[in-house]
Amino acid sequence: MIFQKPKKPYASKLKRQVTIRMDEDTVKYFKQIAQNIGIPYQKLINLYLRDCAASHKNYLYIGSPRNDYGNMPPSLNPSHQGQCH
Repeated sequence: MIFQKPKKPYASKLKRQVTIRMDEDTVKYFKQIAQNIGIPYQKLINLYLRDCAASHKNYLYIGSPRNDYGNMPPSLNPSHQGQCH
């Protein structure tokens, strides 16, 4: 008799491990906030990205893929001093 593992009904909601490259200051920002509220910074980034996806935020980047911030929305431009919205 072969034992089969029971199917997991929540399997479709499991997280997928990915690797992304982020600016050091961005990681530092999320780590600081995460520490202040007591959750892992990866979870905070996931929550933020999930909120962006759920609200269908759509950013259009026009320009060179290399450090050309001139045509980026202000909230994505590293030289912009305002807060993210």
